[in-house]
Amino acid sequence: MNWVKCTDMRNQPIYVNIENATSIRRDETEKSSTIAFAVTGGDTIEVIEEPDAIIRGQ
Repeated sequence: MNWVKCTDMRNQPIYVNIENATSIRRDETEKSSTIAFAVTGGDTIEVIEEPDAIIRGQ
């Protein structure tokens, strides 16, 4: 599994398995990225990192 440490919207660390992500989209208005998962029934997670940093695991 490919776990990446991200920061949620409350500035708390969260570990995300991006192997299960179906999309990662940036919202410049909210200054957040939304990671979508199909495996868990279409759940999403909002984090402050940009999609490129998430994909690179930074």
